[in-house]
Amino acid sequence: NLTVDYRRQVLATLAHSSRGRRRTWLQSSHDCLARFADPSLSLDIKALILDRTLAADFRIEMLEIVRHGRLAECLDAAISVIASPDEPDDIKQYAAMVIGAIGSKIARTQLHQIGSQLPRVSNRLCPSIVKALYPKEISSTELVKLLAKTEPVREFGLDLPFHLKSHFESVLLPEDAGVLLKELLILAQSRPHILHGEKTIPVSGQFYWIGRVIPTILAKLFKKSALSSEDIGAAAEALQLLGHVRECHHDFTQDEMGTLNELSLEQPRVRQNYLWRVVAAFREEHKSEPTMSLQLFDYREVLRLSAKDFSWLLGDMSQQKDSNDRVLALRLAIEAWDGSGRTFTGRWQLYIATRRERTLRAVYKKSVVTGLFFPVKRFWYQKLRYQYGKW
Repeated sequence: NLTVDYRRQVLATLAHSSRGRRRTWLQSSHDCLARFADPSLSLDIKALILDRTLAADFRIEMLEIVRHGRLAECLDAAISVIASPDEPDDIKQYAAMVIGAIGSKIARTQLHQIGSQLPRVSNRLCPSIVKALYPKEISSTELVKLLAKTEPVREFGLDLPFHLKSHFESVLLPEDAGVLLKELLILAQSRPHILHGEKTIPVSGQFYWIGRVIPTILAKLFKKSALSSEDIGAAAEALQLLGHVRECHHDFTQDEMGTLNELSLEQPRVRQNYLWRVVAAFREEHKSEPTMSLQLFDYREVLRLSAKDFSWLLGDMSQQKDSNDRVLALRLAIEAWDGSGRTFTGRWQLYIATRRERTLRAVYKKSVVTGLFFPVKRFWYQKLRYQYGKW
């Protein structure tokens, strides 16, 4: 083992070589840094952290010694760095990481107070503060207030959303996901909105990037044993927001949306709420009635009509108050039944559900899909006529 005097001498030598320089190249490992973390060196390390005549890289290495060696005696130096308006953000982010690693309640409270007083928080510093404070020290509301102070994220930038996604994946509990989602939705839809051509999209021009974080939170929420009505509404609103985001930011790939369609199949009430939100938006935009799923679930939407939607669509055929809603529920239920393999049981359920209302019965009879020979016609057009043309 290295003696304390020898370690102190090494630190002094490195400090001397970095004095008066803006940057200095240092190569280290976590294990090597931890070996310098001796309580008897705390005063020396604190002084080096606070010495602004030293290169930023060297001071960062001193903070890394504190972090990996869990030197709680140096926490006040980390707090001083974050509180100083003259310190660069690349040093402040490591100071915040120190507070998160050591886990002192007092230090976290001080960090929270400093963060709440800052008028702006850089995108480099914000993830370190969030990881140190959420969810142990701050609530979802306080977290969103902190995010509201961040800088605009470049369209192809991944730094802030990437770190937040990673943190939420590791610490967010399903029971807390609904509250966080509702708070983030407010920020994601704050004005000014995005102008897409001549159309205004109800997505924040600055905080649209929250759409990259929402799939992670929804995946957590869908693991909750039972969703409240507020959870259901927030989840459906978030799914609709993702469609708006993808409409104006095409770099949001389907991979980023993850497996939300599959996960939502276990939450039929969310899918039901989402459907009628999309229907209302379609009617407002087009001033007409949708007649098929392709009009509602286009390329930008996250969810797709599934055979598992048949049961609740069947219920909506009788429970929806508006006749147009009941007719649309029937049309979509027919599509879901067709996609499920056109079972005899499903056909019988459709017959029972429509026989008491004349309008529904007329729509059922006129539907091409419900015809007994529709599968044969579809095979003809898709497989034979398409490949070989007219005979």
